[in-house]
Amino acid sequence: MLARGGASVNVDDIVRDALREQAAEQPPAAAGFADRVLAVRRRRRTRRITAAAVSVVAVVAVGVAVPLLDSGKEDVRPSGGIVTPKKVESRPDQSPPRDRISVGGTTLAGYSVPKKVKKSANSAAYERTYYLLNPKTGRYAKAADWSWVAVAPGGKTAAVLERDLPASRIGLLDLTTGKVERWIDVDHGVGGLTFSRDGRKLVATTYSANPDRLIKAQGSAEWIQPWTSSRTGFYVLDVASGDGTWTEIKLAGDSDDPLRGTMLNSRQDFALTDD
Repeated sequence: MLARGGASVNVDDIVRDALREQAAEQPPAAAGFADRVLAVRRRRRTRRITAAAVSVVAVVAVGVAVPLLDSGKEDVRPSGGIVTPKKVESRPDQSPPRDRISVGGTTLAGYSVPKKVKKSANSAAYERTYYLLNPKTGRYAKAADWSWVAVAPGGKTAAVLERDLPASRIGLLDLTTGKVERWIDVDHGVGGLTFSRDGRKLVATTYSANPDRLIKAQGSAEWIQPWTSSRTGFYVLDVASGDGTWTEIKLAGDSDDPLRGTMLNSRQDFALTDD
């Protein structure tokens, strides 16, 4: 339970509700399409925790909560596959969770605990501490080395970025061993990652500055987003080979807009659609 100033929120209820909603919304899956990225639910859950607990530590689901189905388990895919009984493992006595949370065959692959870290007198950043599910032990293990994690469908592999963003390389992490199996070097600094629905492609959003940076509000001690985007483009990478192309994206401002399009979230990651 998280609480501050009389407001309280139960992290387990939030995670459990989100997983139930996701499992209920899943259509029958074809082979190779058993997995659904929960980026939208992650943002919704973050907002719910923030509204209820103000500035207390929030637990945020990361990467993917994976529907673990028999269909497609023999497909060639970078993350492999996991099959578990369709039962509820909610862990109401664990907050944040230490053991696997699963509802209806959909499993929470990991979560992060964000905090503000002061870098200098005038700058700070949101930094996340990740806890990732080890598919062999069924427990969440701390993964302190990574600033950003995206778990691949199947829950055995994750794409990771090192602590200083934007990063110059992308790691492919084996979630069973906790070791990086391979690095993908990039020419443009990466600040965010997301897998395609089948796990074969990886979208890496590039930035010229840390997308999680914070600045001092004018006339206040409060840390806020700069409301300007440093996003430069994105890669679409083939996970198996590491090959891909970079596409530049320029910030376009309306000529009638006095802010010239600068009133933006500092983090705006790209992702592939399900089509």
